[in-house]
Amino acid sequence: MKPSRFLNILLGLPLCFIGCIRDDVSSGQTLQTALYLFDSASNQILTYSDLSSLYGAPSVPIPSKVLTNVNLSQVTNLAWGGMALDTQTDQLFLLSESGTVVRINRIREQTGAINSTDVTSFTLDPSQRAQNSKFSQASIDSVTHTLYVAENGDNLCRIWIITNAGSRLQNETIPLNVLQVTNDTGGRSVAADNGTVFTYADNGSSVLIGTDTVIGPRIRKGAPSGFQNANQIIGSLTQLGTYGSLAVDTANNVLFVGLHLQDGNQISTRPPVLAFDTGAFGLGFNQVPKFTLGDATSQRQIRVLAHGGNKAWLLALSSASSLGNNAVTIWMAPQSGSTFKTLVIPGTPSRIFKGLALDGNAN
Repeated sequence: MKPSRFLNILLGLPLCFIGCIRDDVSSGQTLQTALYLFDSASNQILTYSDLSSLYGAPSVPIPSKVLTNVNLSQVTNLAWGGMALDTQTDQLFLLSESGTVVRINRIREQTGAINSTDVTSFTLDPSQRAQNSKFSQASIDSVTHTLYVAENGDNLCRIWIITNAGSRLQNETIPLNVLQVTNDTGGRSVAADNGTVFTYADNGSSVLIGTDTVIGPRIRKGAPSGFQNANQIIGSLTQLGTYGSLAVDTANNVLFVGLHLQDGNQISTRPPVLAFDTGAFGLGFNQVPKFTLGDATSQRQIRVLAHGGNKAWLLALSSASSLGNNAVTIWMAPQSGSTFKTLVIPGTPSRIFKGLALDGNAN
């Protein structure tokens, strides 16, 4: 008997949990992972303390905890991908489309009504916003504790850098500290880890691939100080399309890209999730993905990706509209050929999810 199955029996878990767990995945890769979902319909944070149990359950269980606080109404209009968890400081960040950030300290300890002394809200300076812009994906570097926020406006996209995000003060206005690539447009995504920053843009300056001048979607790898032109992946072999979302697997050094194929008017055979080695940047522009995930027919509307970092989980939120819905798609140990499971989280009124965060260090 495998150790993971023996442990499940000892804990008295139903046998269906055992049957649903993949035999080729070490329990250490998936156990002790928590999921946080922000519900814009109720301004609540739903917490599932054990993602393995949620994934393996015959029906969707009730959340382990439902967290509330009046300040969460400031982020009702959550940015797509506007949740980030600093696993080292135990702080959860929520970002609205208009640039309000709500930080919750001691998130793992919170139950029910969040202690107001653990909640802080601050604002990205409205006077320094790009024209007609919206904020979207947020990412926290749990090593440097720097928060990165993607902003997309008219003919302009850029990343706001918020240093010392965990100690920003109540009602503080954060001045623009920008990470930007001239001529990049349509950028709604950012992912950061250990001093490295990844971004996605729908378009930008042309690059020369062989004798061809190429423009279009590209992903970049850089640092808070900036990006080098050589460290981007672009071209027909990449299968990149418009409206990309990013997530980093820090254990295996893989960058995942989720595509909203419907809005991007992409061909129906294009895979919705692409995976690239993070070490592949700088080795050539036009690279084939390491592997792909998802169903090109049924998963054409991915807007948010999140990865467990050091744990083998990849989650997606999809929506045909800008409003969000109550469905969450889960890949366990994502790799070539991995299947997925989509869960509809019940609630009254119907749940609306536009952001989620995973905690690979949950106890």
